Amino acid sequence: MKALFENIPSESGSSFAYRVFRWTHFPFNWHFHPEIELTLIVRGTGQRFVGDNISAFKEGDLVLLGPDLPHTWMSQPDKRRTSQSVVIQFRREFLGQSFFDGAREMSSVARLLDRSARGICFVGPTRDRIARVMEQMEELSPLRRLIKLLESLDELARAQTTTTLSSEGFRPTLKLHEQKRIDAVSIFLNRQFVRPIDLAEAAEVARLSPRAFTRFFRRATGKTFTDYVNELRVGRACQLMLQSDKNISTIAYDAGFGNLSNFNRRFIRIKGVNPRHFRRSYQPKSQP
Repeated sequence: MKALFENIPSESGSSFAYRVFRWTHFPFNWHFHPEIELTLIVRGTGQRFVGDNISAFKEGDLVLLGPDLPHTWMSQPDKRRTSQSVVIQFRREFLGQSFFDGAREMSSVARLLDRSARGICFVGPTRDRIARVMEQMEELSPLRRLIKLLESLDELARAQTTTTLSSEGFRPTLKLHEQKRIDAVSIFLNRQFVRPIDLAEAAEVARLSPRAFTRFFRRATGKTFTDYVNELRVGRACQLMLQSDKNISTIAYDAGFGNLSNFNRRFIRIKGVNPRHFRRSYQPKSQP
């Protein structure tokens, strides 16, 4: 799919951008920019796209994205609640060309920024502490925000529980006409993936033969057509498990899977755990 370049306007007098977004829902907006980005989801659930990774997200999702890494968060409209995120964006050299890379005190942060090239998701106590700090930054002066940002990067650099998101081999390199083609296909799939879709139908959207489409899709996304559709469906299933009390068999069908055994098999392959274990891991633990 085509990632759009996003120009990040600098805030007047600030060396980095701090923004709070409040939406009815997170729209699908596949984009990239040269700034490093730290994003916290305060409210909302849905699917997160980072490079060639598709995952479900919920409130508290905290991700660090490197420069030019395509990404978006997507959720469904919900009249009962709004979606909210806190986003911090900065260039690696925003405090000087050698601030992170030339000072020994910042060496761990420099390594963190290197690792962010593929996207990093944080969980656990460190994530919880940084999330509170990021929300509190809205009320701080620019200088205090800067201090809190540096402190947060230092703590994130020492975080023990992290997940790397995009695969090492993700390098989308498409010509303009190919970008338009995969953009049309990705929009089609994101709208239609809950119903049966065969490769020939997607190939027709791309105006390619099925054989040519298979090669093209793999080159454009780093995934096979089947794997990509299954990741969309598993991501939708995860979203439904996080925001509804529907039983798992109903969720499997709602997400586009024709039978429960196929759903379980695909879910375990993509998420590493079965659906019931995934749902339990996100449920609040009872107090002793």
